[in-house]
Order: sequence, then structure tokens, then C-alpha cells
Amino acid sequence: MVNGRALLALVLQLAFLAAGFGWRTAVHRRRTGDSGLRRQRHDRVARVSGALFGWARNPIFAGMVVAAVGLALLAPTLLTAVSVVMLVVAVQVQVRRVEEPNLCDAMPGWPIHAQRVVGRFLPRLGKISR
Repeated sequence: MVNGRALLALVLQLAFLAAGFGWRTAVHRRRTGDSGLRRQRHDRVARVSGALFGWARNPIFAGMVVAAVGLALLAPTLLTAVSVVMLVVAVQVQVRRVEEPNLCDAMPGWPIHAQRVVGRFLPRLGKISR
């Protein structure tokens, strides 16, 4: 027998991923001719938009984790708990090992911005010391 709440949580997680990464990327590409996905961003718009998030340097990743935790609470199983842990690990690796080093290389002013913003994902957590 299928657990209805677990099935609902799985469907919602898949819909979230499809909407966030598939549908929005397709809409953006259709409107602009570009997917919007970049390995490194050298443009002024990226610097300005990054400066606007003064509480957390990675609010989108923080929101993804919050959504995944909420869905896991909807259907608290070992699989949903493991998926949340895997997402947190993946986000940490992405930000710490890929994004932050690339931002330091690509944008000379990024370390100063990173010191001003009060946290990596949440206020006061993951602050870069001076």
C-alpha cells in the first residue's frame, strides 16, 4: 500500500525541481535567447543584485532547503530525511567549493561584500571574518 503523504511529498518535490530549474529556465531562454545559467558572472547586474541581499549571500539556496524541510515534515520518512541531508550537503559543497572561489576570482570586490553580509545562508551563520 502506498503512503499518501509520502507520495504527495515526492510529487511536490519533483514539481518544485521541475518548476525551479526546468520551467523557469525554459521561460527565460524563450524570452531572452539565453538560459541564464552561468559558471561565472562578470557583469555589473550580478554584482548589484548580489549586494541587495544583505542578510544572506545565498537566499535561494536557503529557500530551497526550507522548502525541502517542509516537504519532509509533510511525509517524515527515512527517505525524505536523507534527501534533506543530501540537499544540504550538495548546497554546502556548491557554495563553498565552487561559487565562493569563483566569485573571489571573477569579482575583485566580492570578498568585501562577503564580509559585509551577515551570513552565508542565514543571518550570522557562515560570516566571513575580516
